[in-house]
Amino acid sequence: MVICLRMKTKIFFISVLLITQVSSMVSQIAIERKEDGVCSLSIDSQIPLLKNAGEKFIILDKHGYTVGVMVTDSSHEIRLWNLENGNSESIYKIARKPYDDYEHDEIMPSIYGIIATHDQSKLIFYVEYSVRYNPKYEKRTWSGTLIYDNPTKTAYNLVCYSILEKRIIWETDWQTVPLRSEYNWRDMSGCNLIVSYDDKYIYFVGEKKVTVLNTDTGQPENDSLILFPKSLDLGSGYTRLIICPSRSGRYIAYFNDAYGTTIFYRGTTIHVWDDADKKLIPDLYIKGRGVRRIAFTSDEQHLLTINNDNSFRLISLQDKKIKNTWEKMNPVSSYYYDNGFYLTDGQPQYLFIDGNLSFNIWLYPQMEQVFKSGNHSRGALSRDGKTLVLSEKGYLFLIDTSDWSIKWYVPL
Repeated sequence: MVICLRMKTKIFFISVLLITQVSSMVSQIAIERKEDGVCSLSIDSQIPLLKNAGEKFIILDKHGYTVGVMVTDSSHEIRLWNLENGNSESIYKIARKPYDDYEHDEIMPSIYGIIATHDQSKLIFYVEYSVRYNPKYEKRTWSGTLIYDNPTKTAYNLVCYSILEKRIIWETDWQTVPLRSEYNWRDMSGCNLIVSYDDKYIYFVGEKKVTVLNTDTGQPENDSLILFPKSLDLGSGYTRLIICPSRSGRYIAYFNDAYGTTIFYRGTTIHVWDDADKKLIPDLYIKGRGVRRIAFTSDEQHLLTINNDNSFRLISLQDKKIKNTWEKMNPVSSYYYDNGFYLTDGQPQYLFIDGNLSFNIWLYPQMEQVFKSGNHSRGALSRDGKTLVLSEKGYLFLIDTSDWSIKWYVPL
């Protein structure tokens, strides 16, 4: 089912009609602008809500696609949706049961991460094979830190798909690592994929260590590179390595999200790697606040931080000074997804903030909220900010941000 429509002056144009009452369904799905000026999706209660969900979206505007993971009761599947009409095709699929159907210690496959090369010609994603949490291995220290005492290992299967050739170039099961024993089991994955500035290499980031892979073959290159600082004395709580590449890929900023630890409230040190010159540039130190996520501006000369006290800060990479602060913004929630905090390049410029159950879009630098998704939704903005992909209520929507109108929607 593909339904294409434009909502301007309350006139709707339907390109594909179904035997069912499509016209009435179209009138019951719309983008509404609230009194505070914030837009959101409105779905009438009569519209059937579907169980399938979508996540991890990337818009490949150079080639006219959006890519994402479709999650069902029986599989995790990577699909390409055509930006013009919503038609889709499957490019990778793994069988999977619902989470509650797995026994404790049973191996579960999950499509864990997707990235695209900077020229958008290739997709790289990895499948994680891990065990379901077993409470019999759970222990807590006197300070409350969760210890997961189990020698089980996790395997990662990396896959590279060519957008231009429409085929898998390579697929390899090359990495098997022990689960981390000092972290909550939900945070044991903790690996990241980053594409190098020149698209020649993939950086597979584990704990404080980067393994360099050849993009064309998937094979390791040279020795592992150590780009990140040594482990810190964190006290209680846990830490995660948060990584943010700039739009061109030249700069890679990273820091330890030490939420709940003693150092979290003292300040955050942000490290920046110059991938073109292969060197670290001087660190940024943010006193207090507790930085949660970071994003490069489009000129790659500033970093925007979102902080634990619901504030934003704009920091210059050149003189290491704070250029602007926005207080008490209440962006989304206390938890943010790693790849869900970024700025678009076009005008108007938008800030995308993906939270635990929903996402918000803000006008930058005015810091005025313009869109809010519903609960249990996922989405992505195109690089120029003109197109929004929204997964909500079992449907995938393509929205034109110039007038916040729905171009099409399809069931997941």
